[in-house]
Amino acid sequence: MRLAMLAVALVVVAKVATAAPTTTIKAILDAPGSFADQTVTVAGTVTELSLGFKGETLYEIRDDGRPIAVVGHGSALVPGTSIEVTGAVRVRPPDEEFTFPPVIQETAHQTP
Repeated sequence: MRLAMLAVALVVVAKVATAAPTTTIKAILDAPGSFADQTVTVAGTVTELSLGFKGETLYEIRDDGRPIAVVGHGSALVPGTSIEVTGAVRVRPPDEEFTFPPVIQETAHQTP
C-alpha cells in the first residue's frame, strides 16, 4: 500500500515539475521576437475562428481581448471553450509592406 502511494506521489511531482509556466498572449504579441522558436504555454478562450480539415486545425484564442492564431492537430474546437495551449512561437520576418503576427504551432492542448 505504501509503495503504491509513493508511486502515485512521484508521478504527481514529476508532472508538476515538468509543467511549463504560462505565458500571456499579451507578452508574446508585445515582443514576438523574444519568444521566437521558444515553447510556451498560453491560456485563453477559443474565438469564432476555428477551422478543422483532415486532422489539421487552425483556431484563434483570446486572453484580455488580445488574439493569437494557433495551428494544431485534431478537429475544430468549439468557440467559447477555455483552453491551455503548449507550442512553439513562430515568427515570420516582416516584408516591405506587412508585419506578420506571431503564430503558435501547437504540440498539445487541454481544457482546464
